[in-house]
Amino acid sequence: MALADISLNLDLTGLITSSLKVGMAHAPSRKAPRWNEKDLAQVKKQLPYYSPRILGPMLGRSEDAIKIIRQRQPIKASSKSEGWLTANRVMRLLGMPDAHPVIGWVKKGLVLGHRIAGDDTWMVHEISLRRWIVSPRSWVYFDTTHIQDLHLARLVELAQQRWGDEWLTTRQVADLKGTSTRQIGQSILRGVIPVIHIVGKDGRHGSGKWAFWGVKRSDAKA
Repeated sequence: MALADISLNLDLTGLITSSLKVGMAHAPSRKAPRWNEKDLAQVKKQLPYYSPRILGPMLGRSEDAIKIIRQRQPIKASSKSEGWLTANRVMRLLGMPDAHPVIGWVKKGLVLGHRIAGDDTWMVHEISLRRWIVSPRSWVYFDTTHIQDLHLARLVELAQQRWGDEWLTTRQVADLKGTSTRQIGQSILRGVIPVIHIVGKDGRHGSGKWAFWGVKRSDAKA
């Protein structure tokens, strides 16, 4: 290629580059639509269920836009939404070793809750939890003596006083009756002893192999 052709190509390249820069400088910037009350209401309503990464495109905005407007308003983050508790928070309130059982309660429909879309966080409805933990049938799922929250502990204590009974394991029933757990198990299968059957109590195993039998003390004595 001749020296003159090389120089011409370089000049053309520089001209094109300069034109592109000028064009970009004068091109109108695309701005996100202004926030209105309807949009803000949607953010408040949907954040307990969707992460900003999912909610942004749903509202025609970016993830960062949702985060920014949440901070400016201010609107609580998904995991801190009013009236909701994270599974980890519930775990700490009830003095449990891990949150898997709590997630299991949500999956079984025992308490109202959900997993935040686009996130690994599980949420539990606070009022639903308070109603559930004062039900005697709920006490086979966690140790009521380990509850850390004083208000919740008092609610459960009052409910237990009204109930006037107690849940026992098959081992405890066997000790009470002076027999073996095998004998108790046979009595349960024959329908002699009323029980409740809890599958996947730990929230990790859903098979019958990891089932738990709950027997009321009054039924064990009868």
